[in-house]
Amino acid sequence: KQWHQKRRAPKFHTMPTTPFTFPASSAHEQPPFFTDTHSHLQNLMGNLSSMRDALDHNEAINDQLCEDVRRSLDIESSESREAINMFRYGFDELVHRRGEGVG
Repeated sequence: KQWHQKRRAPKFHTMPTTPFTFPASSAHEQPPFFTDTHSHLQNLMGNLSSMRDALDHNEAINDQLCEDVRRSLDIESSESREAINMFRYGFDELVHRRGEGVG
């Protein structure tokens, strides 16, 4: 053959024109090879849901614990402030009395 002669295009296999149907007893049934995948995904979604519920529960508990610690810290801070103020006023009173005794 010479270079200027036309070559014949290769023949490719074509797909059948009729659609493939799955053997199922009803229109709502899943094809058999997808049932494992769907059940696996449903199990994963169930696990995710239970993990989400557990995380929400734990977060609520931790929020309550943080609130308890905040309250306790506020109480300790106010008690410490009161103790320092009582010491300062007592010291000022003592210095004032001693100053009166000297003068």
